[in-house]
Amino acid sequence: MSRAVMAVALAGAIFASEATAQTTALATDATFTYQGQDKIIAQAPRADAISAARFYDLHGGCDGLCIAPDTAADDVETITENRVIDFMANELANGQGLLIDSRLPSDRAIGFLPASASIPHTLVTPDNPLLPDILKALGARSMLGAFNFSDAMTLVVFDAGPTTMDAHRLVNALIDAGYPADKIKYYRGGMQVWSSLGLTTEGTSS
Repeated sequence: MSRAVMAVALAGAIFASEATAQTTALATDATFTYQGQDKIIAQAPRADAISAARFYDLHGGCDGLCIAPDTAADDVETITENRVIDFMANELANGQGLLIDSRLPSDRAIGFLPASASIPHTLVTPDNPLLPDILKALGARSMLGAFNFSDAMTLVVFDAGPTTMDAHRLVNALIDAGYPADKIKYYRGGMQVWSSLGLTTEGTSS
């Protein structure tokens, strides 16, 4: 997929969600509508260890042992699975937030969180001519050559999990581009922890 097509697809995904959502009190499951499709997040009685193992990856820019830091950047909150589920069923379903997969497309092809949008960390660079389009798709407004982020969406950024740094790279690149840190949240568990808990994924290879 070309960068231009990806930017258009991202914008379409953001503005096509519907504000229909419900969660349980403990946010262990959720049902909501996104892009005209009903999404259900549920926990399987048993986790699929084989599927979870597919997301374990040390290629994310580390030499030897790699354990991602607890935080991605100053003023960026690290959140857990219940908070992610609550975010999906509320801010995401209401069009006020976006769940961002920071991995490369080849990694995303293994499987991804439902209703997530793909913004590979490699796209958010100062020399990418599409960077302004990406920021606008996230709700920023361009004014006299500068961006105003007062209406920008709340973002939850994830990657493969605690053994990779893609989410850190994307979070910090967004902040460098002017995105407010307090509008970004970091799901450190990523695909590794999410799948190991038996939570719903999409696109998982057989």
